[in-house]
Amino acid sequence: MITQKTIKEWLPGAIDLFKSVMPPASKPYPEFPIASNRTIERVRNDWIEKTQSWNVNQDPFSSIMETLHGDGGDAVIINQSNCRNDLYEFKHQVWHELGHFYAVSNEKKKYNLFAGQRTFPNDIRQNGYLLWKEFIAESISNFVTGQLSQPDYQYINNPNYWRRPYGNLHYMLQQAYDTYQFYFDEYSLGFYFATLLTDNETRAFLDASENNALLEWDPDKWDYVPMNIYDFDPYAFDLLPKQYTGLLLDIRDLLKEKVSEQEFWTVDGVFLDELGSFVTELHNLKGSSMISDAFRKNYGK
Repeated sequence: MITQKTIKEWLPGAIDLFKSVMPPASKPYPEFPIASNRTIERVRNDWIEKTQSWNVNQDPFSSIMETLHGDGGDAVIINQSNCRNDLYEFKHQVWHELGHFYAVSNEKKKYNLFAGQRTFPNDIRQNGYLLWKEFIAESISNFVTGQLSQPDYQYINNPNYWRRPYGNLHYMLQQAYDTYQFYFDEYSLGFYFATLLTDNETRAFLDASENNALLEWDPDKWDYVPMNIYDFDPYAFDLLPKQYTGLLLDIRDLLKEKVSEQEFWTVDGVFLDELGSFVTELHNLKGSSMISDAFRKNYGK
């Protein structure tokens, strides 16, 4: 397990790198209290009170880090017990939490209030925000990573390399579909689309796919040969029923346009409503499908 000493050594550099890429924030950067399994509840309660957090995650103990926002400021709680001793992953996670902070600090209204339990009458906007908050945090983290390093993906067309980004997309989309019975998990969808649109390795894999450059192993020829792209969906949409593909593409296109903006981390109600309408349609479609399937199973119709 990583030590608190190592966390304290790594943290300033990770924050400084984030600041070197992103424009100045409109609010003071968050504090980073560190807690263990033994102290997490006390530390978290203290910082909820200090930040006057207006929206508290109900299940923080499985998190690596958790960002608290409130009228008293911001804080990122690091759960030492869940934090891996890996500098690359540590920096990415810090940048993800700073992405939460940065996006919320640029909100013209307190849209982050929608990140709580489903208590708001405007479900469409809340559905949009629940996807947006993870999408933008992960997209900012990927953006910082991309600005600081440009890895060489010359071998990405080889299945030994492209199966990892494809597998990640497959896993995240499966999580988005399987987590809840009657609706999609916006949290996993946010990560899925952020990875799809802003992760360098994933983008290199998708570019290779679009250029028909992916290879697969042919045991008869004992060599790598061009893949038959007609049998392969790089987005992994084909693991879900086809009825969801159109809405998933609508969300992809909307978010793709968003991340092309110079200040892609800014958001307004019009955008959240448009995103939320697609997410709500996904929920409704899945809910009605599950109810219909249950009815046919029970009554044979």
